[in-house]
Amino acid sequence: MLTFLRNAYRKTLFSACPLMNDELLPTRAFGQTQARKLADSSLPTAIQAAGHASAFAYEEFLFGQIRNKHTRRAYTHAVNRFLAWVHQHELSLPQVTPKDVSDYFETLVIAIPSKKLHRAALNHFFDFQVQRHAALLNPVSSVRNERYEVHEGKTPEITVKEAKALF
Repeated sequence: MLTFLRNAYRKTLFSACPLMNDELLPTRAFGQTQARKLADSSLPTAIQAAGHASAFAYEEFLFGQIRNKHTRRAYTHAVNRFLAWVHQHELSLPQVTPKDVSDYFETLVIAIPSKKLHRAALNHFFDFQVQRHAALLNPVSSVRNERYEVHEGKTPEITVKEAKALF
C-alpha cells in the first residue's frame, strides 16, 4: 500500500519539479500504531459488511475517544462480543433494532453490573456509528438496564457492645 501511494505521489507532484528526487521520499514504513494495525488486520465481519464509515467509526471509538486502556479493553470486549452475536444472527449493523439489542442482553449470562458496562459500551459505539452516518439511529439508547440494588453491604454491622470491646 505504501509503495502504491509513494508511486502515485511521485507521478503527480514530483514529475513537474526536477529538483525533487527519490532520495527525499521515505523508503520504509514507520512503526504502525495500534489503530493502523487494526485497519490492516481483519475487522469484525459486521463492521466490514457495514462499510468504510462504520470501520472509521469503530476505530475512532476505540482508539480516538477512550483514553484509559482498561476501559478500552472492556469496551472492545463488549462491542466485539455484540458484533459476533450480530454476525451469528445474520443481521447487518445498520439494521439492528432495539428488539435485537434487548434479545442480545437476554442471552448474556453475566452479572448485572457487567450488563450495564456492555450497554454503556454499545451505546457509545452506536453514537459514533450515527455520527459517521453508518447507522441512522442508536438502537441501544431506548433499551433500559436491569435494576441492580445492593440492600446490604458486605461488611457486617457491629453492635455498640462489640465496638466498646475493641477499644
